[in-house]
Amino acid sequence: MACDRKRIVIFGSLKNLPEDSRNNILIMALEELGWDLASCIANWGFAGSNARPVTKILTALLYAPIRWLYLSVKYLFVRSSEIIYVPYSPHVDAWLACLLTRLGRRRIIIDAFMGLYDTIVRDRRLVREGCFLARLIWMYEKYLLRSVDLVLVDTREHAVMLQQEFDLPKQRVVHIPVGIDEMLWQPTEYPSERNVFNVVFWTTFIPLHGVEVVAEAAKILENESQNIRFLIIGNGQLGDRFGELLKTLKPGNLMWTDRFLPLEEIQKYVEKAHCCLGVFGKQLKTQRVIPYKVSQTTASARPLITARTDATEQIFSDTVNALLVTPGDPEALAYAIKRLADDREMAVSIGRNGREVYESRLSNRVIKNRLDQIIRRIEIQ
Repeated sequence: MACDRKRIVIFGSLKNLPEDSRNNILIMALEELGWDLASCIANWGFAGSNARPVTKILTALLYAPIRWLYLSVKYLFVRSSEIIYVPYSPHVDAWLACLLTRLGRRRIIIDAFMGLYDTIVRDRRLVREGCFLARLIWMYEKYLLRSVDLVLVDTREHAVMLQQEFDLPKQRVVHIPVGIDEMLWQPTEYPSERNVFNVVFWTTFIPLHGVEVVAEAAKILENESQNIRFLIIGNGQLGDRFGELLKTLKPGNLMWTDRFLPLEEIQKYVEKAHCCLGVFGKQLKTQRVIPYKVSQTTASARPLITARTDATEQIFSDTVNALLVTPGDPEALAYAIKRLADDREMAVSIGRNGREVYESRLSNRVIKNRLDQIIRRIEIQ
């Protein structure tokens, strides 16, 4: 019963962006589990979602002192609670939650499914590894993760990395799938047209997505299979470099919509897709992620082709419910796409089986049950 459950304070910023559905899914799960949620939120002081990564970081730092003062004052008027939850991304505000909770016996949970050092330094290479600023970021993240009671991430492999990187107790880091809008991403009938094979890839052009691998695979298939058509949707960090690559390759079977589209529009393209693509970068981070689009693709019952990684091999079986290829290998990707284009029955079967994997391993029902177990565990500690 809701009246028997304790209160959780949602602290920091709460980004309700459609493309980042994780916060909404986790908070909806807490509400469905009967928790009384109180709010200590400051959603201002951040750059827009389309801003460059450096702009996002500088804007957050510029407004941070004002936001921290506001949150500190607001926290004084929040009713008592046993748990403080700092949603993604927690790194700007979680230290303040740690400081404020020293006045009581509240436990802190943070959602760090995108690591600070791993993202800024290793993946997006916005700061040179080994420099003073990189070491400062690493030290801050270590302090933060050691100061809280529980850290949520998206995969088991990500949890293991944080445990080893920052010498954290195994029980402090737990994994929960990312979560998607299941009202939007529903299984639809597989396209019946046989004279074309549509491949759809939506991306924010971060390195781990490996968008250059998709372009090179398209070029390989241009002369081999006249009926295969690629659609790439999005833009971002590597957009300019990708544009130069297209000028060199000139793949006639690839169309690039070089802007962000609402997820509702992307879903319409997925309905017409014969297969969808995941991630193909060779970065270490690729080994640890199951991104939104993997869940979105499998929830839609479309066959998924993505990199064979430690994380994907924990969820998927190659040729049964997905096609797994070597990261960074355009020839392997091209072969997998042609394989599905030549065998539509196999494509339909993989899409159907992928939907079953989504329901049993990645769905919001799984997330809610997992979250309930995690919260119950922290209650009795």
